[in-house]
Amino acid sequence: MKIEMLKKIASMDIKSFEQMTGKHMNFIQRNLFKLEQKKLRKSFDENGNITNKKLDKYLQKSSGDGSSGFHLGGFALGFLLGLIGVLIAYVAFKDDNKQNRIKWAWIGTAVVVLLNLIIIVAVL
Repeated sequence: MKIEMLKKIASMDIKSFEQMTGKHMNFIQRNLFKLEQKKLRKSFDENGNITNKKLDKYLQKSSGDGSSGFHLGGFALGFLLGLIGVLIAYVAFKDDNKQNRIKWAWIGTAVVVLLNLIIIVAVL
């Protein structure tokens, strides 16, 4: 889906891009847009495959597969249930966000441990 949008932007004229974004570009922005469009067009071969390794890596990283970003459910499991919540994150779920949920369950547990340490040090 993102690749099709990038291809569309690479061939889009300035007026269409301004309408799509809802913002008017000044002279410098229009020229920079044309330069970036040229780079973007060179990032695809004649078959439509990505040839730019940096762009390919970015698109794979931001593919929306749930492997990055904050996961509220995982954080809540770790924060509220501690190590039991981490265990639940490992065992109970079998979806695409499993690794992200596990990571945030560990982070939630670490936050609770740090808060408890801060409270203990403050009391002593």
